[in-house]
Amino acid sequence: MVFDEPASPWTSPLAATEPRVSWFLESTRPEAAEGRRVVNDLYSRFPDPEGKLRERLRSTNDVDLMAALDELLVHDHLQRRYQVEYEDSGKKRTRPDFRLYDRNGTYVGAVEVLTLFLREDWQAEERRHAMLADALNARLRLAAHSVEFEVPRWDATPSARHMAKWIEQALDELRANPDALPVDRFGARQKTYSTRAVEIAVQFRPLPPTYVVDETKPVVLGGAPIGGCINSYARLRERLDDKAGKYDLRGGPFAIVAGLRDPMCDLDDMVDALIGNEALVVATGESIRLGNGFYGKESRRAAGFAGKHTRVSAVFAVQDWWPGGPYPPRITRFDNPFATAAFPPDALPLDGHWGEVERGPTHVRADWLCPPRPRAFPRGVTKVCARLCVPPDPLPSTQMMVDSSEAPRRRVHRVRRRPPGPLRYIQRAGRRPPAPAPPSCRARPSGWFSTSRRAGSTARKRSARASPARGRSRHDRLGRLGLDHAPHRPRRRDQRRHADHARGWRARPGVNRPRGPPPAQPTPCG
Repeated sequence: MVFDEPASPWTSPLAATEPRVSWFLESTRPEAAEGRRVVNDLYSRFPDPEGKLRERLRSTNDVDLMAALDELLVHDHLQRRYQVEYEDSGKKRTRPDFRLYDRNGTYVGAVEVLTLFLREDWQAEERRHAMLADALNARLRLAAHSVEFEVPRWDATPSARHMAKWIEQALDELRANPDALPVDRFGARQKTYSTRAVEIAVQFRPLPPTYVVDETKPVVLGGAPIGGCINSYARLRERLDDKAGKYDLRGGPFAIVAGLRDPMCDLDDMVDALIGNEALVVATGESIRLGNGFYGKESRRAAGFAGKHTRVSAVFAVQDWWPGGPYPPRITRFDNPFATAAFPPDALPLDGHWGEVERGPTHVRADWLCPPRPRAFPRGVTKVCARLCVPPDPLPSTQMMVDSSEAPRRRVHRVRRRPPGPLRYIQRAGRRPPAPAPPSCRARPSGWFSTSRRAGSTARKRSARASPARGRSRHDRLGRLGLDHAPHRPRRRDQRRHADHARGWRARPGVNRPRGPPPAQPTPCG
């Protein structure tokens, strides 16, 4: 047994900086009791004579706890159909987590489990905000408002005692006059706490009239949000590369199970890590996948089907796994089309399956064999709400087409991850776009981006102010086509040719003859 029932009742929520294992060790809520029962039941079938996994399950380090829970779940599914050995004899650096044998003792394959966590810098930022929230909750008492905050600037750790007094004064102002503070864009009362160390925007949200106030409840609901450029797919790809070639597989199939504990990582990042990043062919606007994924051909320029990581038969993604949580775990399988040995199809239960769809003498195509099941909804959600929340079918960009012939040399632009917003369509100047622009696209105003920073740019800018048609920037011309900026800055000798083309003139030796009237000023589309 891993967790015993707590001796004293404790139903308060976990503090922001409290280790997750305290939920199983101390909480007496029904969800925590169910989580203890699940963990104890799974551990009763786990081969752990030395008790190493039990120590990790009771660790105050969340990384050890989450990794141990992933191994516990994978083992429980594998042992239902096979005889499983956990880290059997062999050198530690060359043995996978599990080796599978059938009922007759024949070797079947190997399984390795990895867990992907949040980026270290984001973890540090999240913990920094959590420590501030816990310090404020220790000094404040819940009355009529709850508090949230955002951090525009953080140069040093602020004084929690001074900030708590400042929040109490703001709450006193709201009790005396509910309209004393300004309203932010979301309708909440807001006030900015500004010192030399930090600048924190604090939102005050009134409690519902029917809410029964409990002074033991936290006042600060959560820390500030974090975000930026997401690179989960790149970190996952590095972890897979590290696991692919370091184990003794005994000539059998090999599968890697990735526990996605990173809240920024989803199945789209999993697809990017396995089959490569999305890119657009500049000349035609065709959407393709770069050959930098974990799967695919060894070289895009070479002929034949020499694949990468052929020792790896499949990669599994595990999501929403938490003992006693509101969601059942989801497992999605991604087969390697170039694997030397196929992994058993019944090893793990599946909620989605991606693999080879078509194979011919000159090509291999892979796509969803069974689309992934959307997240199950917790108890209490109506069917109407569930129907509205179901995501659409997977996009066609999840398919991978590999040709055995030598790939042509094409100029492509890599699509980078950006904050949520409309997809940016990119096309070179002077070429017709492959499809109409999306309704959310807007034409860029003139001079939105300088055409050059070299010598003479001041003169061109002065010419642009004197003659808008002559000095119209290259990015404005693309905006008139309903397109965003091109991925490269044009050369100086190309600028004159692109400018003539935008004005409707045809360049000839010694003469420029107009083809028609100059184009109208750009207007927003949609």
